[in-house]
Amino acid sequence: LVVITGDVSGDTSHEYALAGDYTVKLTVTNSYGCSQTYTDVVHPSSCLAAAFIQQGPLSCAGGAVTFYDQSAPETLISSWHWYWGDGTDTIYNNYSSAIQHNYAASETFTVTLVVSTTINTIVFTDTASLKLTVGISPTAAFTCNAACLNETTVFTDQSATNGELIVSWTWDFGEPASGVSNTSGMKDPSHKYGAAGIYNVRLVVMNKMGCADTLTKPVLVHSNPTARFTNSVVCEGNPTYFRDLTIPGDTTTHYWLWNFGDKPSGGNISLQQDPVHTYSDQGSFVVSLLVRDLNGCHDTVDSTITVNPTPLSAFHITENYDGMPGRILLNNKSQGATYFYWDFGNGRTSEEENPVVTYSEDGTYLISLITQNQFDCMDTTSYLYELVFKGLFVPNA
Repeated sequence: LVVITGDVSGDTSHEYALAGDYTVKLTVTNSYGCSQTYTDVVHPSSCLAAAFIQQGPLSCAGGAVTFYDQSAPETLISSWHWYWGDGTDTIYNNYSSAIQHNYAASETFTVTLVVSTTINTIVFTDTASLKLTVGISPTAAFTCNAACLNETTVFTDQSATNGELIVSWTWDFGEPASGVSNTSGMKDPSHKYGAAGIYNVRLVVMNKMGCADTLTKPVLVHSNPTARFTNSVVCEGNPTYFRDLTIPGDTTTHYWLWNFGDKPSGGNISLQQDPVHTYSDQGSFVVSLLVRDLNGCHDTVDSTITVNPTPLSAFHITENYDGMPGRILLNNKSQGATYFYWDFGNGRTSEEENPVVTYSEDGTYLISLITQNQFDCMDTTSYLYELVFKGLFVPNA
């Protein structure tokens, strides 16, 4: 029960320290000493009450800290003024249940909320504060080698501790199709990608305070060149021409290493793109081609070739054939050939095995014989024939 004695006018006022229910008693006395008492219950309440809490994840430097406003009555408040303790503040005039703030440094801050309203030109305010300790966060960073398809990509953690020991690493290699191999908890892991392309790799590092940082960046896996080649007919003793048909990967092919497989002691290697090689023996040999591009990506192809026998071109001449000067018989002595091509040196040719040719004028003629067998292997031989008519020729029969 609260008894309030006023002035002679009968009006008075009282300031309550706390909100609640209070019983007020008024006693009125006249000049004759007669009195009467009236009792009633009043309900004084706070005009404004500033309040807020901070909940959720650990507060870490570089991360967002969420504050939840619990000030009341929200319908009466017309201004919210936050002092973050780091030299910055935020003011707004429309109610929001939560607000976030990012702290760049790791230390203890005093966060203050001042709510206010204006009633009959009088400004009413209330203030609430709390201390917030912001932990230090690591800075995630990593590097990796420039890998080619079918090679292992090695990741190296380069995260900055910023003064607090990092205790966990969580990797996502960006290749869900690789299943359980797509993640790792190692500091410096490795991963072999199943296809060339760009993968978004994510690293999350956490220190012993529970503060974390995340970095996601693209990692390129280069495609490999595809080694291919073709060659001309392989004949014993004749040059074989090799042609590179490599399909490039992501960049230009710049290195070729050939091994012709026929001379273990040396002489069977070439670094030319399109080399020429002569096999001196018949048989089967494995030809190997290794190619490498400007990214360092490489590929190898092996092919077995058969060295076929080469025919031997040979002939001799029978002069004055049929008793006629300048008429000669070409006696074919070639071995291992199935096809013959003659060039008589006078503009005429023949595909007969043993042709006859007649020269009508003095001169020197280069007679050539090209032979070919069933393997398309060829050989050539030539003879310089000189013809000089000397007077009257008398047959011996």
